[in-house]
Amino acid sequence: MTSFTSQLADSVSPANIGRLFCAAVVLYLAVSTLRSWLRLCHLPGPFLSSLSYWPMFKVRCRGSRAFSEYPKLTNQYGSLVRIGPNEVLTSDPVLIRRMSAAKSTYERSSWYKATRLDPYHDMMGSVLDKSAHHALRTKLSPGYLGKDIPGLEAGIDAGIADLVDLIRRKYISRPAESRVVDFGRLSHLYGLDARSRMSFGRPLGLLEKDEDVFGLVMVSNLAIDILQFFTDIPPLQKIFTSDLVLGLFGPKPTHSSGFGKIMGLAKEHVENRFSPDAKDEPDLLGSFIRHGLDQRSAQSEIMFPMVAGSDTAAKAIKWTLQYLFWTPSTYRLLEEEILTAVAAGAVSEEITNAEALRLPLLQAVIYETLRMHPPFTGLLMKQVGSEGDSYEGTFLPPGTRVGHDTWSATHDRQLFGGDADMFRPERWLEADVPAIREWKKRTELVFGAGRWQCAGKAVALMELNKVFVTLIRNFEFVPTTDDMSVVIRDRVLL
Repeated sequence: MTSFTSQLADSVSPANIGRLFCAAVVLYLAVSTLRSWLRLCHLPGPFLSSLSYWPMFKVRCRGSRAFSEYPKLTNQYGSLVRIGPNEVLTSDPVLIRRMSAAKSTYERSSWYKATRLDPYHDMMGSVLDKSAHHALRTKLSPGYLGKDIPGLEAGIDAGIADLVDLIRRKYISRPAESRVVDFGRLSHLYGLDARSRMSFGRPLGLLEKDEDVFGLVMVSNLAIDILQFFTDIPPLQKIFTSDLVLGLFGPKPTHSSGFGKIMGLAKEHVENRFSPDAKDEPDLLGSFIRHGLDQRSAQSEIMFPMVAGSDTAAKAIKWTLQYLFWTPSTYRLLEEEILTAVAAGAVSEEITNAEALRLPLLQAVIYETLRMHPPFTGLLMKQVGSEGDSYEGTFLPPGTRVGHDTWSATHDRQLFGGDADMFRPERWLEADVPAIREWKKRTELVFGAGRWQCAGKAVALMELNKVFVTLIRNFEFVPTTDDMSVVIRDRVLL
């Protein structure tokens, strides 16, 4: 008996318990990994991606260049490729639209939950429940569509005028003095000022000061990149959006800089609008309040146009000008179209959206840039419904996250031709009406699709229609050897 007791004591020693625990952990991880691999093992893709989120993490570590990685997988494996343990990617516009259709069985995945700009409260972009999302969208859409903001178009004009004024004040080159300006920086200052004007009725004053006040531009750019680590990789989302981590390290409205500063600005403006003596204002926040949005939700919601809206607007402007600088012949043709329209009185002093739509090359340049370089290339992952789905004979199990490869969809050689990777706006002028209609549908996937489509699409297109005409009618741009550095000459002085 003593010998048995001694053997039993030896067997439950701390060392053996440790070994048993390690063996149990290894067994659990092995079984979990095997189950995860088996779930989507019938789909093509890199082997490591089926076992680990490490490949997705490496993609996100590329920051602003991450967009170029997933199209490589699409080219190698096809229109449906496994990119993670529970993630697949599609470039098929039919499947992308089907996932977002009104009666689709697909849901928003956890990808959207991680897009909360206010980490403590949901917004329209992060709500997963379809009914709740629809109810919220009903309150917000009139503002985003400009239906009850009569001064929306005039507000866009005023923002562009502020940009023109800054250029005239500080960056006009003369024969005796050549000044070089980073127009990418100006685009981001404009984006934040324009969105704050639309949201609160007045700009933040970045263009007036020619300065990234409080570091808001830097924070907005950084926020988009950081959030996509959490949207794409569920383990990181669980850790960094947990109450513990947010409580210790999360941004606060009281912070004097960084993301907390944006939260503080939103909180301040919303509190003023909900005060007893507040007036009804003709801006986005005013529209939200008129349609019944409560104070806490308004504080969270108004951050979206400030951060995501300003960033995508700036990138669309920046990339359009960049492509024009890279193709001087197209720039000269667009310049000729705009100046001819101005001379003929075909456009007003402040061009209207309707007038801009009648400039064919302008429309071609805008759509070609959106096609070539979507302002946002996030994965926008949906989740397969409870009954699963079948795509071209391939079964997608319930709960599978399916992302958009928008880049590949808008660079489809079968649709846009063998030169689909080339910036050539003239293609839009050469094609017949049915082809252009199909090209527009495909290109507008950059705004999402169906029930999940970007609510600010109409405003974004109106802004692009106006800004390039106003800039080119007032200034001549001479690019330098650096990508977004230009010399600007005032046409009044030429």
